[in-house]
Amino acid sequence: MYKSFTIYLFAFLLTASAYSEDKPAFPSEATLENITVEEALSLALAHSVEMRKTAVSIRDDKTSLSEENVWKWLSPNLSLRGGVDVDTGEPAFSLGVGIDLRNIMGAGNKRIRTLKFSISEERKNLEAIKASVTIKVTSAYKGYKAAGKKVKALEEALTNDEKLLSEMETSGSGTERLLVRMMLNQDKAA
Repeated sequence: MYKSFTIYLFAFLLTASAYSEDKPAFPSEATLENITVEEALSLALAHSVEMRKTAVSIRDDKTSLSEENVWKWLSPNLSLRGGVDVDTGEPAFSLGVGIDLRNIMGAGNKRIRTLKFSISEERKNLEAIKASVTIKVTSAYKGYKAAGKKVKALEEALTNDEKLLSEMETSGSGTERLLVRMMLNQDKAA
């Protein structure tokens, strides 16, 4: 678990530094030993590619929504008719100006509803991504800390077993030395 967390965190930090723009991936004093869960979480949230993509999508949809207006939907039409009056033989012209209101009533309102729905869904998706990153980082951090404690306990047990073995080498029987060596080998394997 300790090894997998270290690999996960290293890969994350590499990815975060590759996607960072102007800021460094993390403060220079941050290391795996002295980083807090809050710092790890803020780094993960600040450098999440999925969160950035979703935020950009929300921004683009808000821009599109702000550009949707009645003037954009109006479809003016202009018609010019001309001909000759058969009775008088004089030319006759007529000019027609009109506005198509179908877009205001249907498609324009549908585009607005679609954009608003898309923004609300993307906000929900952003919150879900944030929750997922929080859960993953918190879980990995706790696993990392627990694995570190386990490694320290195993190192202490190994040191104690080595001391016991050196004592048994001088004063213990063959069976005692064999038992201590077995304990030492089990601690090394762990």
